Amino acid sequence: MLFRQALLVAICATFTSCPGAAVANVWSSDPGDWYGWQTATVDLVGDGILIGAAVERSATLTSLGVGVTLIVPPLIHVAHGDNGIALFSFGLRVGLPLASVGIGQALEWSSQFSDRSCCHGLQRWQVALYSAMGLLGAQAIDIFALAVEDSDNPGARPRIVSIVGSF
Repeated sequence: MLFRQALLVAICATFTSCPGAAVANVWSSDPGDWYGWQTATVDLVGDGILIGAAVERSATLTSLGVGVTLIVPPLIHVAHGDNGIALFSFGLRVGLPLASVGIGQALEWSSQFSDRSCCHGLQRWQVALYSAMGLLGAQAIDIFALAVEDSDNPGARPRIVSIVGSF
């Protein structure tokens, strides 16, 4: 129950709180504005949901966490007018975890062949670990390298939609 309350507070905080300096930075006329704080916030919420799904062993929470992590950050890029970057972000978020699992599987096979034993696939915890490593790498690239306003298109500013709640 405590996890669900913390999750609700985290989701509400994501949509209702927005630092004034960050909003001013997004709307400034300087080229090269960084909006990685927005994707980082969504990634933290998505990662928290995935961690909660692992603790609770919930397929529903896993689906929600994967959806938040894969879909929402590319939508943030679309809101900033970067459709190509959004597609690249989605591909990165899908491709790097898959590539990490593939590399882990290759390493597993090579170590098993050297032992002359039968080949077995990766265990679930290994798939989760390799996927998490790839996803964290994709998130870091997205937050620090891709989430920058296009200096050639300064007119493409975000359309901010906010949901405000009261407690």
